[in-house]
Amino acid sequence: MDKFVRPIDGKSSKEEALRQLSMNEALFKERVHQASQYVARWVYTHAIPFNALDNDEFKQMCEAIGKFGPRYEPPSQYELHEKLLSEEYARTKSLLDERELQKIKLGCTLMTDAWTDMKRRSIMNLCMHCSGGTSFLRSQETSDVSHTAEVIFELVDKAIEDVGAEHVMQVCTDNASNNMGAKKLLLEKRPKIFWSSCATHTINLMLQGIGNIKRFKSIVDQAKSVTIFIYAHHKTLAYMRKCTKRRDIIRPGVTRFASNFLTLQSLAEKRDALRAMVVG
Repeated sequence: MDKFVRPIDGKSSKEEALRQLSMNEALFKERVHQASQYVARWVYTHAIPFNALDNDEFKQMCEAIGKFGPRYEPPSQYELHEKLLSEEYARTKSLLDERELQKIKLGCTLMTDAWTDMKRRSIMNLCMHCSGGTSFLRSQETSDVSHTAEVIFELVDKAIEDVGAEHVMQVCTDNASNNMGAKKLLLEKRPKIFWSSCATHTINLMLQGIGNIKRFKSIVDQAKSVTIFIYAHHKTLAYMRKCTKRRDIIRPGVTRFASNFLTLQSLAEKRDALRAMVVG
């Protein structure tokens, strides 16, 4: 705005122009920092997870508020759980309708995943994947039944009926024996539908087999012992972090066998610091 109302001075030097530009940049950075302080205060006050700020929706919200300008009034609680919720539901449904078209055109994959929550409830999730993305179908608690091949087959078969058998190209699960049993039952009823094993679970089983080989198992067990010892003693852990410049060791997981090898890699990368920790 200044360049339109400021009197024209033909004698102003290039240095003055650069100085003015530098001042504008410094002012811009300061205003951004002030705005960021309000965002941070809101995050800290309401315990918002830091990774929520990486969501595209959060960035779009900031951009929309910035374009609106001053005097923006945020929605009320009533608007959030009434009108705006209905509008967002309609928008999400329209996105799913687009995936329905992709499913009809190119087919889809059904995916299952069984897991246990913090209350020890057994839950089976069913999702559909097509070229447009992945959509959640439903979640069913299966705590009161055994996860037999017949039970899994019935859940998958019902999902196929709901989605449309003519649109399902394959079913993807892990390599557990009950899933492989359900695979045989599905092949008998629906021979045109493939049953594929999860690549991640397959790799985990391969790494589990490698880790059980005697020459590797002893090394993995030693790495676990070292890691457990360090993290079980506060002073030792603090000294380790001092020697490694606050870089932690990747700790072995309970069910993910790949983490054992990630732990070995992490120890190898920090071997000089860990040696100095013991020798020094």
